Amino acid sequence: MGRILHITRKEFIQAFRDPRMFGIIFIAPIFQLFLFGYAVTQDVHNITVAVMDLDRSAASRDLVRSIFHSGYFSDQGSAESEEAISKALVKGWCDMVLVFPAGFAERLD
Repeated sequence: MGRILHITRKEFIQAFRDPRMFGIIFIAPIFQLFLFGYAVTQDVHNITVAVMDLDRSAASRDLVRSIFHSGYFSDQGSAESEEAISKALVKGWCDMVLVFPAGFAERLD
């Protein structure tokens, strides 16, 4: 334990011997903290979604409406077949597809 304290003391003396090191040790990390705090975000917005509504019920329409009003998803239209879904995903027209199977509203109850 004594060796670690001696090495730590030596490093602090060496670091503060040069006044420019103060900026590198203290100012730069504080600057990075503020910069990354405002610049880096993990919020996801505008995910493009295609909808395939095979149920065509009021429940599925209400759910789709509430999803698109959240601000996180944007509507890329609707798909009528699995081929259209595959094509939209492969071509990059949408990021994801939301599929409501037939009988969706009945299974909610």
